[in-house]
Amino acid sequence: MASTSQTTEPTETVESEPTEPSEGAEQGRDHEIEDIPEAPICGKLATYLFDQESLSTIRMSCRRVGLELEAHSRTDIPNPSAHRGHVVIIEIPPAEEKRFQWIARLKKHPHDINVVLLLQHPSRPQVVHGVATEADVILGVPFTEPQLSKKLAELVRKDEPE
Repeated sequence: MASTSQTTEPTETVESEPTEPSEGAEQGRDHEIEDIPEAPICGKLATYLFDQESLSTIRMSCRRVGLELEAHSRTDIPNPSAHRGHVVIIEIPPAEEKRFQWIARLKKHPHDINVVLLLQHPSRPQVVHGVATEADVILGVPFTEPQLSKKLAELVRKDEPE
């Protein structure tokens, strides 16, 4: 897929990265995810990750909070109309400043789209940029499953009708 594609179709295969966990580590994570109580599905979460290391932690948080996960490839660009009422996670490495524009575009859309910004190397300028784009949550990488689950649960509760 070209980097200019604007598809929002979830990808089923994860690109092979040198940072992928070993098969034994993946089996351990499968066991961890089974230990997390599965919450009823109450929404969707779309990911636009630069590298896939955070995906297993995000998957565990989705199970705990009750979000259906749609993992997109690193070349996909989020389309605001495809994420109405969803939570979108965008990971930003140091050399990918254009991803801040993606967040600003999602937040300008008239529908409720909650954006979680993951910063690979958090710095004061990146956090300020994230606040300026109106990201709902800003987390540095690495993060823990309980940290992310707490933030996602707050976003989901915020959007529930009273």
